[in-house]
Amino acid sequence: MIDRPGNKALLVGFGFLFGALAWQIGGYVLEPRPYWGVEVRMVEREGDAVTVVADFTKGENCRLVTFLPFGIALESATPLRYTDLDGHVGNVDRLAGNSTLRVKVYLDGFSYESIQFRTRHDCDGDKVDRVFAEIPL
Repeated sequence: MIDRPGNKALLVGFGFLFGALAWQIGGYVLEPRPYWGVEVRMVEREGDAVTVVADFTKGENCRLVTFLPFGIALESATPLRYTDLDGHVGNVDRLAGNSTLRVKVYLDGFSYESIQFRTRHDCDGDKVDRVFAEIPL
């Protein structure tokens, strides 16, 4: 390589570029994952209620703090009542591994564009808020 003044600047620039790229990828890979692989298997509307069944994998180092469905209309979100069809009451944290969510959500006479299932987890002291699934209506 011929020693030119621009070569050092080019090498420093590439170093910064690759360092920033590695930092971004590392942040994504190391980000806490309370669950993954969500697959909605069934959505059934029954009058004023919607039954949803979804499979997912629960991570090990995260504890469920809040699970709540929201009705979405015109970019506003309204908390909705729901019943866990497996008999869980409240925000029950599941064991790590494969799991299935079975819930019935009550629309209470309102019309929504979709239902969002939102979660908050504590992952080793970090608060992680995510949308578990969004169901178009």
